Amino acid sequence: MNNVAYIHRDCDPCSNQVVLDVEFEAGDGTRFRAIGGGATWSDAIAFARESTPAGRYWRAIKISDLYGD
Repeated sequence: MNNVAYIHRDCDPCSNQVVLDVEFEAGDGTRFRAIGGGATWSDAIAFARESTPAGRYWRAIKISDLYGD
């Protein structure tokens, strides 16, 4: 599954968007990074989690705010 977040600098609805760089870790120590976007931090993390490889539980271990308030 591919997820794509589109950000346009000059649109008013986007002013409430959050874009995060999220690093995940699986139980065996494997790490995966993904970009997530949404109206809230929780939405953005969920969006990024959907990009992780299937078949493992991935927990967020590092989150960096890329865009938003």
